[in-house]
Amino acid sequence: MITKDKLKEYIPHARQALSTFLETLLEEAPVVAVEEPRKQLRKPEELTNQIILFAAPPPVSTLIILPPEWLVPFSYAMLGEKVEELNDTTSDLIKELVGQAYDAIRNYLSAMDVELPPASFRFLTPEDMEDVEWTINTWEIVFSVTLSGEKYEGRIFLIAEPQSLEDHPSDASPSSTSDTPEHGAPASSVQVSRAQFQQFPDANGHTSPNASELPQNFDLLVDVEIEIRVELGKRRMPLVDILRMTVGTVIELDKLAGEPLEIYANGRLIAEGEAVVIDEQFGVRITRLAPNRLTERVSA
Repeated sequence: MITKDKLKEYIPHARQALSTFLETLLEEAPVVAVEEPRKQLRKPEELTNQIILFAAPPPVSTLIILPPEWLVPFSYAMLGEKVEELNDTTSDLIKELVGQAYDAIRNYLSAMDVELPPASFRFLTPEDMEDVEWTINTWEIVFSVTLSGEKYEGRIFLIAEPQSLEDHPSDASPSSTSDTPEHGAPASSVQVSRAQFQQFPDANGHTSPNASELPQNFDLLVDVEIEIRVELGKRRMPLVDILRMTVGTVIELDKLAGEPLEIYANGRLIAEGEAVVIDEQFGVRITRLAPNRLTERVSA
């Protein structure tokens, strides 16, 4: 059964994950506050003009209710302009942001062996709320995010299925449940264990060594192809500026003229260089090698 103590244990980690996600998105360190969870036996009322998002990945459904003021900071961060009303563009934006925030919390908790199911959020109207199945095992979590002195509050409802989070003892008798799988065996009698594989000897009678015991023979890797990428520069732009691009638009990069170009191998910085022209084709002359460019990858 989902308990208050269990939620209180996970909330600090979820708050840290949300803070990191918002700081990366908004390029500003937010102040995230989360109140203690409390039982909520009734559906929320007065939902007019509220942003309502719902996801129902078993065994816990998630309901998020946000005031429309939340549109202002996120529309400005993503579109470069402030929007105060929901439309097709901002609706997709809010769903995407909520989904990314959920995934950030999900990934953070997975390191603690807390596995949350993937979720896809959709909008609800106050009338749609009548179809949401409320249970006695529903928790409300009030949270707030403070950005540039402005405080934005919201509510999260975790609606657990009555039987989904109960702890089933491992020694339960087969008669404790009446549900059976398709093949007829009682579900409680099925025992699951990790597969054990026998190591078979090779032609010389030796078993295969562990990966840690293999010699570092780099001759086996000389024919492996690696993608080399040269980065001229980059720039972060709001979506509204990208939509306004036309033929002839000039994008100013963050790199000054004459600065070395960065050379990457499979996404890892390995060197710096300067642009050259070789028989009417662009090339790059290496001017500095990055330290530990190979040893870091091999040791990983």
